[in-house]
Amino acid sequence: MDKKLVIAYLGFGRAILQYHLPYSRNMENVIIKYVYRRHEDRILDPEIENDYPDLYITEDIEEIKNDPEVNLVVIGTPDATHYPYAMMFLELGKNVLIEKPISHSKKEAEEILAYAKEKGLIADVNQNRRFDGDFLTLKSVLEKGVLGDVLELESHYDYYRPNRDSSKPMYVYGMGVHTIDQMISLNGKPDRVVYDVRSMHNPGGCDDYFDIDFFYGRKKVTVKTSYYVKISSPRFIVHGTKGSLILPQVGHISEGGQSAEVFGDLSYFDENGVEHNEKVKMLDSNYGLLYENLFREIFDGQDKYIKDEELLMVLDIMKEAVDCALAQQ
Repeated sequence: MDKKLVIAYLGFGRAILQYHLPYSRNMENVIIKYVYRRHEDRILDPEIENDYPDLYITEDIEEIKNDPEVNLVVIGTPDATHYPYAMMFLELGKNVLIEKPISHSKKEAEEILAYAKEKGLIADVNQNRRFDGDFLTLKSVLEKGVLGDVLELESHYDYYRPNRDSSKPMYVYGMGVHTIDQMISLNGKPDRVVYDVRSMHNPGGCDDYFDIDFFYGRKKVTVKTSYYVKISSPRFIVHGTKGSLILPQVGHISEGGQSAEVFGDLSYFDENGVEHNEKVKMLDSNYGLLYENLFREIFDGQDKYIKDEELLMVLDIMKEAVDCALAQQ
């Protein structure tokens, strides 16, 4: 019998609907057996279920807990519920994929990861932005080495939302968790980190601006987001000893195939001193790659694509960033 991921989704919000189901529903090695929704959520928005007649939606979480066929539970519920749900399903012998962040507490994250290891199970986090087309393109160019030694790498993800609700949670945990993770996955642990995290709109109450610098010897990596950018910056800007790269944004999509006519700019000198000026075709985003990696981790013993130490490092950085924002009175 062919091995398959038999999935139960907890939650039916934007993350599940846009960044999971458009991919997992079309994969041959995936069976979506359950979607769990609370009764009160179904009352508030019953119509959304009409768009998914093929999915079995239940209010009874016991069905999932007691079903031995389910081998992966995707936790797409509010952040505060990630830890209890993860620990409960790990105890029941089920692998878990948790929406980012795994937790706002490093201690809880460590307990989840340690318990999964003890049980011989996989606990992964949905860092799907590692599969954005712009980030995949960045990695592809860097792997060719044509830029020489990278001296500066800037990651921008900006908005123009000057009237943002200041009661909303820290945005470092919303967007920063992805862009920080991308840079840590690419560069590893930095020698030092410098934080500028604050709110232009509500100082000390939230963050609508962050500029975090990671230093690796003479290389500087910057992760930057602002809610006050009317004309967008390039997604990535890279300068090396032999050339430069500028890439536009094509990431964060709910369907694939969006980047066929989108190009970045690459300029460099080769080993013979010949100058090259090229257009770089942007790769497509594909969040289905997350599930392909999960399949190999669960059934083939592949090493985790998102390393535990990377996940915990990102949590440490976010905690420092939030502390910085709260101090800006």
